[in-house]
Amino acid sequence: MLSASILEWITAGLIWVEVAVILGLANHQTARFTRAQMLLGVVIIALICSQLLIIGVTFMKMFVLIGQLILLPTFWQALKEFEK
Repeated sequence: MLSASILEWITAGLIWVEVAVILGLANHQTARFTRAQMLLGVVIIALICSQLLIIGVTFMKMFVLIGQLILLPTFWQALKEFEK
């Protein structure tokens, strides 16, 4: 559900940029407005991608922590056997 929503926002940002480019090509008088729209679309996409990166790093940290907790007894057992 979350991933579909994120993909929809990215698609909306890309469509926004495309529409801004088409408007800019069609009418040279609205070039400043079009550049502002394009910048807004790029900012939307960048914010979404940064949120995806934060979510991905958080999950990666959780998986590493869980993996360390799972492997901790094995590590202690191997250490005890090594000391013998």
